[in-house]
Order: sequence, then structure tokens, then C-alpha cells
Amino acid sequence: MIRFLTPIAAIVLMSSANAAGAVTVETSQFLTSPTYFNGFENIASSPSFTAPFVYASNADYSEGGLTVRYEGYPGSLILTQNFQHVGTNGWGVFNSTGYTKVTLSGGGRFSALQFLAGTSSGSTTYYEALLGGIVVSTGTIGPVVSSELRYYGLSGGGFDEVRLQTHFDTAFRPDRSDTGVFDSFAATGAVPEPATWALMIVGFGMVGATMRRRAVVVA
Repeated sequence: MIRFLTPIAAIVLMSSANAAGAVTVETSQFLTSPTYFNGFENIASSPSFTAPFVYASNADYSEGGLTVRYEGYPGSLILTQNFQHVGTNGWGVFNSTGYTKVTLSGGGRFSALQFLAGTSSGSTTYYEALLGGIVVSTGTIGPVVSSELRYYGLSGGGFDEVRLQTHFDTAFRPDRSDTGVFDSFAATGAVPEPATWALMIVGFGMVGATMRRRAVVVA
């Protein structure tokens, strides 16, 4: 059994390492047929929404298979609904400290994530891509402007959570005032976790071993 599990552990480690180095920043509309889409079009019917155009911090908003949440710190006023958007609604951050978090509603890893990004004041949007709670990639998606929304995204897979924050600092800083504006989050299908593949392989191995034992007994 130990001889069998050793290569499994190697596969898991290799898969995790490959995933961590695969994230690529995109600066155009590269997803034409997304599997999941959250455009905030039903946000006004959420119990966490209160007029005029305010959505509570630290409350999930799920739509089209994607969950968006503002991880706000004490003192944040948090989110405006109707600010620089495509369609009926958008996700604008006003006088807030924290970051916007995006995950797949059903869990699992992204293969790619795309979104429209802007700002209420003109600055830079930074990201963190995480896998299992560990940051696998971080950096900037580029300067954003207050006059329009532009497409950005992350491709290559290897992450199950993306955090976004916009400010005038030089790196992702959750303690900084956030001025991000986002809309139209789109993603392609989830990829099974390396650990999930490992469990499946172990399961198949155990089934095979059982069948071999039964064959020997019958013989």
C-alpha cells in the first residue's frame, strides 16, 4: 500500500506546483463562451441589499454559478449597486477598506476568470489568486480608469479564489481604502482538485486490489 501511495503523493505535489505557476493576467475579452456569469442583475432582490443601492459587506452574492463577496473591515460603508455598470446593475466600492472576493458557487477550481474593472477615483487594481487558502499568484491587472470599464482576467487555472482591490499603493493591501468598480464576472468550468484526483485513483486502486483478492480466492 505504501508503494502505491508514494506515486500518488508525487502526482498531487506535481499538480499543485504546476497549477501555482500557470496563472496569466489577461487584458482583453478573452472568454467568449463562459460557463458561469454574474452580472449583478438580480442583486436588488437579495436580502443583503438595502436602498439606495447599498449591499452589505461580508455577505455573499451569488448569480450564474459565481459568488462575489466584499470582505470588509470595521468602518467600511461598503457597496453601491448602481455605479458605472453594464446592464442594470454593477458592483462599486465606496469609502471601503477590504477587497472583493470571487469564487465558484459550487466550489472547485477556476480554469479562467474574466471581469470588467474600473474605479471611482483612478488608480490600480491588484489581485491575489488562491488555491486552498494559499496565495499562488499575486500582482496587478493594470491601471484602471474612472471613465470606463475595461476587460481583465486570469487564465491558466490553478486557483479557486480571486481577490481584487483597487488603490494607490504598490501591492495588494487589504488594509487600504478600496475604490474598485466591477461588473460582468465570467468564468470557465471548474477543474477537479489534485487531492480529488488522488482520492479517485486510490479508490480505483482499492477496487482493483479487492477484485484481485476475490479472483485468487475463487481460483
